[in-house]
Amino acid sequence: MDKAPDTVRAYDIVEAFEAALGEYTGAPEVVCVDSCTNALALCFELKRRYDGDRMTLPAHTYAGVAQAALNAGYRIAWSDEEWVGWYHIPEIDVFDCAKSFSGACTRLSSTAASPA
Repeated sequence: MDKAPDTVRAYDIVEAFEAALGEYTGAPEVVCVDSCTNALALCFELKRRYDGDRMTLPAHTYAGVAQAALNAGYRIAWSDEEWVGWYHIPEIDVFDCAKSFSGACTRLSSTAASPA
């Protein structure tokens, strides 16, 4: 069955969204996934140095975040920090800051005081 010319595939929508998101944030590469937990799991796998590396996570986070870190081979150290809408995972220099999403959010570094 031929595809109608005005039919849009889901892939096309995601690809267009990734391109627009990259333009908005200034990120050179954008990959969309279905959840924050899976996004963090992807980061954990991509940034892993070797099995047994320690990763510091806030004590008040979702169980899936910790499970993704364990699945990637990290040992978890818990930090007792107050939730302010974002947190930084210093060992892999990743911010979980969906509540602080902005056009400048990809310009963060480990020296940033806040992703807002």
